[in-house]
Amino acid sequence: MLKDIDNEVFVSAACAYEIEFKRPRSAEIQLLPADIEDAVRALDFTWLPVETRHAVTAGRLPRQQGDPFDRLIAAQGLVENATVITRDPQLVAYGVPTLW
Repeated sequence: MLKDIDNEVFVSAACAYEIEFKRPRSAEIQLLPADIEDAVRALDFTWLPVETRHAVTAGRLPRQQGDPFDRLIAAQGLVENATVITRDPQLVAYGVPTLW
C-alpha cells in the first residue's frame, strides 16, 4: 500500500507527538529519523492534522486500552475511512481496518 503511487499516504500528527514523546525511552523509536517532519516530506506523505471530529470520535471509543494516542489514531482511521498501518493488534478492537 505504501509503495502504490495511487494511494495517498497520511501520517497522523498524533503519531509525531507519540514518537517524540516515547523517543527517549524506546530504542526502537530511536532508530526512526531524527527529524520526523523531514522524513514524512521526503517520502511524499501527507500530515493528517488532528481535528475536532477525530477527537470527539476518540473520546467516544471504548476504553479497551490505556493509550489515548492509539484511540486517537484509530478514530482518525474510522472518520477518514482509512486503513491504519500498525503493529498494534489492539487497534482492530476499535473496528478500524489495519494492515501490517
